[in-house]
Amino acid sequence: MGDKKQYKLSRTLSGHESDVKDVAYLSDGTVCSVSRDLTCRVWNGRESAVVYHATKYLNSVAEGGGYVYAGGLEGSIAVVKSGEVATALLGHEANVCALHWKDGVLASGSWDKTARVWKDNVLRYVLHGHDAAVWGVLVLSADEQLTASADCTIKLWHQGQAVRTFAGHSDVVRGLCPVGNGRFASSSNDGTVRVWDIESGKTVMELAGHTSFVYKVVYNEATGELVSCGEDRSVRVWDRNGKSVQVITLPATSVWSVALQGDDLAIGASDGKVRVFSRDVAQWASEQELQEFAEAVAHSGIGKDQVGEINERDLKDASILNGSGDAEGQVVMIKTPQGVVEAHQWSGGVWLKIGEVVGSSSTGTKKQVYEGKEYDYVFYVDAEEGRPQLALPYNTTENPYDAARRFLEKYELPQSHLEETARFIIKNTESVDLSSGPVEDPYGTRYVPGNAAASSSQTKLRAAQVKLAVVPYTEYVKLATFQAEPILNALRANNDKQPAEKQLSSSDLEEVSSALSNVSASNAGVLIKHSSHMVNSWQPADMLPALDILRIAVAYHPSPPAVAVIQMIFSTLDPGVPKHALLSLRALVNLFSNSEGRKLVKSAQVMQTATDTVQALMAGTPSAPISIAVSSLLLNYAVLFGTNFEQSLSLLDSIAAFTAKSTSPEADYRALLALGTVLANNRMDEVQQSVKNSTMLDWANAKATEDRSRKVLNDINQLV
Repeated sequence: MGDKKQYKLSRTLSGHESDVKDVAYLSDGTVCSVSRDLTCRVWNGRESAVVYHATKYLNSVAEGGGYVYAGGLEGSIAVVKSGEVATALLGHEANVCALHWKDGVLASGSWDKTARVWKDNVLRYVLHGHDAAVWGVLVLSADEQLTASADCTIKLWHQGQAVRTFAGHSDVVRGLCPVGNGRFASSSNDGTVRVWDIESGKTVMELAGHTSFVYKVVYNEATGELVSCGEDRSVRVWDRNGKSVQVITLPATSVWSVALQGDDLAIGASDGKVRVFSRDVAQWASEQELQEFAEAVAHSGIGKDQVGEINERDLKDASILNGSGDAEGQVVMIKTPQGVVEAHQWSGGVWLKIGEVVGSSSTGTKKQVYEGKEYDYVFYVDAEEGRPQLALPYNTTENPYDAARRFLEKYELPQSHLEETARFIIKNTESVDLSSGPVEDPYGTRYVPGNAAASSSQTKLRAAQVKLAVVPYTEYVKLATFQAEPILNALRANNDKQPAEKQLSSSDLEEVSSALSNVSASNAGVLIKHSSHMVNSWQPADMLPALDILRIAVAYHPSPPAVAVIQMIFSTLDPGVPKHALLSLRALVNLFSNSEGRKLVKSAQVMQTATDTVQALMAGTPSAPISIAVSSLLLNYAVLFGTNFEQSLSLLDSIAAFTAKSTSPEADYRALLALGTVLANNRMDEVQQSVKNSTMLDWANAKATEDRSRKVLNDINQLV
């Protein structure tokens, strides 16, 4: 294949401060993007204008009829015209994660398990029928739509009624696009793209090549090609016969979205960048920019969750790079003389280094990549109310004051914080394990630019004395009860499904069986080791016993590898897969049982991810087990926050959201304990008023029907 058929980088669009979740081409040829930084931006060349600023993450965008539509965690859809919000489309009860417009008709999909069809911005149909979140939508005509769901199915709707179900994907279905001739394509967490015939309901082609979740797929009418992107950091181009003809690897953890117009692709990724690639030679970036991009990819860290456990026998000699690859997108791993494992990909007729496997070096050094460069540390800190976390990268070889000055200048923060920021770097790099997660806020409290000093909420302590019987609650709860035999039966059955190189050996199975028969602090590490292997190498559909074993082990281990555990939890804490999410959420609850876990769950990054997932899990009518797990998490956070006013006040929002959805008396009791604990530890006017202004007191009075609940309610009533 010649260069003219290859996509190459055209330009990088920088401006977003967090993951770019979705991109779209507008009718005038400009790019529009939405991000977790709460903004929707329209790009003119390399410059952008914010056309909408939400209060929560934005996840989806579409354009049509002169309007830009932006959806997200607020559950509403902003309708933007000429840079101003014209109206909002209301009705969804949770995150709006998918949008598609055609001929005056807009379809929206949500975590609330429904899709909605709007005609000229007026609701026409509510599509009920999926058993889980609706991740993808596609308008075929005013009367017909397709929806893709976390229940692993796709449905065809005619005038608001489901008329056909397409089954074949083995995991969450994430994206949809038309292919023409009565066909459409779908992408899935099972790592495949499928092409379907609408009339017969059958798969006519399956495209395999991605090594992880495939988030989106688009169709090029001019060439008959499909383009897909996913969690394996890649964008893949497939010809009309299903052959992979180009693989583009990005220096990011996730490639969330891709949009196509003519010879150009717009790509949104987790590093906050929008990148435009083109087949038009005249649009290609300069040689210097192309080289910088290649170096950023080459120096990216690749997690073991993407490549699995590395077997020394699979590593190749560097001489293999002197020959040709077997197919576009082929990846080989070689070991350098320094003991570092490098991944190289055959792309466009050459071998390209696409990263180093994180943690694979024999020296044990683990670098972190930020904006394409490696650092020993990347701290994420809260510097301003309502503003996303800011990254503070640092290498141990540089002067802390230089790193502090660079950080303050980049984010336009006052240089008066230079000393404080430098001390923060020094303090947190003297004894911090390189595998540790986010650490404390260097400002102590939230800083608002323009103020002479960091601002903290001035509150008034209540003088009244009260006699409390139950709260504040002071112990962390666990969700660790289990029956070993069903877990072991499922483990053995799923182990047999795996390729030989990924299976647990008979001795491994015996080791797990022995540990589960009498779990203790001394053998919990064995369970974490084996569950880690399964989570990182098995197919998602087979992971249930691995996640069950993980949450049990975390509850017993006195000092688990907290960062590795949290990575496993969040990689499987998918609201679209409720069974996985339940067990992962229980593991998160159990992580509070030890000091290392508590340090990590208190970080803003972990709390935000947990909160977002809880909102999704509580959408619709949550099951009793989900309700109990969520309320246990809220109670543990209430205990952990103690007298920290700002964190406790923020937690009240989550408790209030939970109380509107709880479906279990046991969950109600735990939520009552969480509410009472926040009030007892923070006897301040702002906390009391927040509770009084919500519906929590009405809920508490209605739910306190048991003796134990009434005791907590009595304490709460005294405190407010």
